[in-house]
This record gives sequence, structure tokens and C-alpha cells, in this order.
Amino acid sequence: MLKCNIARYVGLPENPNIENFKIVYDIFKKNNISLQPITFLAVMLKDENEVFQLHNRLKLSAYDRDLALFLIRYWEDKPSVDLLKFYKSILVHSKGNIVNTRNYICELLKCKKYFNFAEDIEKIIIPRYNTN
Repeated sequence: MLKCNIARYVGLPENPNIENFKIVYDIFKKNNISLQPITFLAVMLKDENEVFQLHNRLKLSAYDRDLALFLIRYWEDKPSVDLLKFYKSILVHSKGNIVNTRNYICELLKCKKYFNFAEDIEKIIIPRYNTN
């Protein structure tokens, strides 16, 4: 698609970030991990506007759209605190669906080769408190 210059017709930008795609694809192949298909597209995007352009063209599901937005938002982050603590904080303070947020964090950690942290995040149980 990229060699034929038809990427823009499927919602990708004119100059997608191929380097990020190659990095994630190599991690995927070498470590035999499973990643969501939208992850491969999302890592080629630069900002949220490009995610929404892709969404408008492909009519992504809400889950895929939010995963792409999450990956874009946190792709470049280099937390100054402990990595696990940083992502736990995102999970605990999430206003959305906790299960989806956990999946988004695990997907990002897998893309960055933090497989142990992804397993730790999957094991976290967040207690539910009654507000009655």
C-alpha cells in the first residue's frame, strides 16, 4: 500500500511513521506475542488528529479508536517515576472501563518489550467500593 501511494485512501497520513511499524512488527515476530491489528496502524500515526482521520475513513470500533488514542498519547512517554507505578496510576485513575484500560496498557507495554510489566498489570485487582 505504501509503495503504491494508496495509504491516504485508507485513512493513513501521507508520510506514516514506518520506523515505529518496523519496530513493533519485529517485536511481534521475534517474541511470538499477540497484538491487536489496530496497534500496527496506530504506531504509524503521529497525533490524535491522524487517529481521528483513520477512524473517519475506516469507521473503527470504539475499542480500537480508544486503543489507538491511548497508544498515541503514551507512546513517547518516559515516566520519571517507577514504570510499573506510572502505569498502575493510569489504571487506577481511569474514568473509563477498567478492563479496557488494562488491555490498552498491556498492549503498550508489549510494544515496548516490557512483557513482565504487562503480566504484572494483568494481575492487578482493583477493589470496588460501594458508595451507598
